[in-house]
Amino acid sequence: MDLHDNEEDVVDAGELKTHLTVLLQNKVEAVIAEHAAERAGQPLFLYYAMQNIHTGADEGFVAPQEYLDMCTLSSAGQSAASEPDDLRAYCALNIMLDEAIGRTRCAIAAAGMDNNTIFIVANDNGGQREVPGSNAPLSGAKGGLNNGGILTQVLHLSLSLSLCLPLSSSFSSSLSASN
Repeated sequence: MDLHDNEEDVVDAGELKTHLTVLLQNKVEAVIAEHAAERAGQPLFLYYAMQNIHTGADEGFVAPQEYLDMCTLSSAGQSAASEPDDLRAYCALNIMLDEAIGRTRCAIAAAGMDNNTIFIVANDNGGQREVPGSNAPLSGAKGGLNNGGILTQVLHLSLSLSLCLPLSSSFSSSLSASN
């Protein structure tokens, strides 16, 4: 794995065995706490590019067992073990993503920065065809030029900055990668 912390290679064996979502989340929480302690009142720009739900590697989706155990997708009576591995891992990675977003929000609040924060969660493209799901009502998927491949939902949260317009005032319902 090619992983860097600023310009330093990450070589700690414990970190290299940690799921990337957990590793990045721990780093994000440390950056927020350090900023609050050393630069209280100063702005912090934090770009956190989560990598959870991406495929492309030959091994497909990979998730820790504790999250896989939370994912039973079938109807009553079937065990989670009977689910296809990719579906269970996809479910687990979504749970990890939700948890990471929640932990980031909690770290911001714990640092006393929540009243001066604009929190934006965005996707980089539409869903893929390889994973069961749908971009409906849009046609197309990731890698294509149709709306299903280039439009995505955005979450915008600001607790006290009244100058920020709700996202629906600025965009229709989706954000294009070209915006």
